[in-house]
Amino acid sequence: DLPQPDEWVAGDFAYVSDLYWMHSQAYNDGAVIRDGNCANEYMFDYKWNYYPKGIGMHANSTAYDAYVDVNIEGIGYTKFATYYGICDTISGNDISMATVKFAVFGDGAKLFESGTMRYNQPFEYVEVDLTGVKTLRLAIAGAPGIAGAWGIWGGAVLSKSGDVSNVSFYRELVIENPTPETDPP
Repeated sequence: DLPQPDEWVAGDFAYVSDLYWMHSQAYNDGAVIRDGNCANEYMFDYKWNYYPKGIGMHANSTAYDAYVDVNIEGIGYTKFATYYGICDTISGNDISMATVKFAVFGDGAKLFESGTMRYNQPFEYVEVDLTGVKTLRLAIAGAPGIAGAWGIWGGAVLSKSGDVSNVSFYRELVIENPTPETDPP
């Protein structure tokens, strides 16, 4: 319940993954991951959009009991913006059956709820009004089950002005094959 450090909240916006969290909970008492997916890998979608900032968590059940709580009281944030969906993975974990619902809560009231997201579905974008909110909760639920339910909050940014047009949420992940210096014989 520590206050957010002044240097982290001095500007117009801050990424949720950089702030102190009051509480967090994920599948099987697992960790909610800062700036990574559930395998602690880079966060990217099926289009190879790379999210350098964000939150990864595994649904705990069909209720919104995989979450992160952030104290934003008195800081002046008026908007939360994010891309959300089911990440891709390079691990050996099969998450192809994953289905997840996303929800944003402010002081216990549900401010946003997504439809059911599926693996290999394009990420969706949402902006949520946080005016007057003291505690922000980002939560996911398995829908209808939790097998492979790896939810990603890509970008996951808070803004004081409400203008997120200059925020960098993702960039295209480009993997280049090295070019040999000489032609093979």
